[in-house]
Amino acid sequence: VENVETIEKKSCRVLITCSETALMKLVRGELSAEYAFMSGELKVKGQMPLAIKFKSVLGVMRKLL
Repeated sequence: VENVETIEKKSCRVLITCSETALMKLVRGELSAEYAFMSGELKVKGQMPLAIKFKSVLGVMRKLL
Protein backbone atom coordinates (compact mmCIF):
# COMPACT_ATOMS: atom_id res chain seq x y z
CA VAL A 1 0.00 0.00 0.00
CA GLU A 2 1.36 3.36 -1.00
CA ASN A 3 1.63 6.13 1.53
CA VAL A 4 -1.13 8.74 1.12
CA GLU A 5 1.42 11.56 1.18
CA THR A 6 3.20 9.96 -1.79
CA ILE A 7 -0.08 9.61 -3.71
CA GLU A 8 -1.10 13.22 -3.04
CA LYS A 9 2.11 14.46 -4.65
CA LYS A 10 1.11 12.74 -7.88
CA SER A 11 -1.64 14.24 -9.98
CA CYS A 12 -4.96 12.53 -9.35
CA ARG A 13 -8.51 13.67 -9.83
CA VAL A 14 -9.90 11.95 -6.76
CA LEU A 15 -8.37 10.42 -3.65
CA ILE A 16 -10.48 8.10 -1.50
CA THR A 17 -9.11 7.05 1.87
CA CYS A 18 -10.41 4.74 4.57
CA SER A 19 -9.12 2.21 7.05
CA GLU A 20 -8.45 -1.36 6.00
CA THR A 21 -11.33 -2.48 8.24
CA ALA A 22 -13.75 -0.05 6.59
CA LEU A 23 -12.60 -1.13 3.13
CA MET A 24 -13.23 -4.79 3.91
CA LYS A 25 -16.71 -3.94 5.28
CA LEU A 26 -17.43 -1.96 2.12
CA VAL A 27 -16.31 -4.82 -0.12
CA ARG A 28 -18.34 -7.41 1.84
CA GLY A 29 -21.42 -5.16 1.74
CA GLU A 30 -21.52 -4.74 5.53
CA LEU A 31 -21.10 -0.96 5.22
CA SER A 32 -22.57 1.34 2.59
CA ALA A 33 -20.31 3.85 0.88
CA GLU A 34 -22.81 6.61 1.66
CA TYR A 35 -22.87 5.82 5.38
CA ALA A 36 -19.07 5.48 5.48
CA PHE A 37 -18.71 8.91 3.87
CA MET A 38 -21.30 10.61 6.08
CA SER A 39 -19.81 9.10 9.24
CA GLY A 40 -16.27 10.09 8.27
CA GLU A 41 -14.98 6.53 7.82
CA LEU A 42 -14.48 7.22 4.11
CA LYS A 43 -12.82 10.47 3.06
CA VAL A 44 -12.89 11.96 -0.42
CA LYS A 45 -10.55 14.60 -1.79
CA GLY A 46 -11.05 15.82 -5.33
CA GLN A 47 -13.80 15.36 -7.88
CA MET A 48 -16.93 14.00 -6.23
CA PRO A 49 -18.48 12.65 -9.48
CA LEU A 50 -15.50 10.32 -9.85
CA ALA A 51 -15.75 9.30 -6.21
CA ILE A 52 -19.38 8.28 -6.75
CA LYS A 53 -18.17 5.74 -9.31
CA PHE A 54 -16.30 4.02 -6.45
CA LYS A 55 -19.58 2.32 -5.59
CA SER A 56 -19.53 0.43 -8.91
CA VAL A 57 -15.94 -0.68 -8.20
CA LEU A 58 -17.15 -2.11 -4.88
CA GLY A 59 -19.85 -4.05 -6.74
CA VAL A 60 -17.24 -5.66 -8.99
CA MET A 61 -15.07 -6.51 -5.98
CA ARG A 62 -18.06 -8.16 -4.23
CA LYS A 63 -18.56 -10.45 -7.22
CA LEU A 64 -14.93 -11.55 -7.02
CA LEU A 65 -15.24 -12.67 -3.39
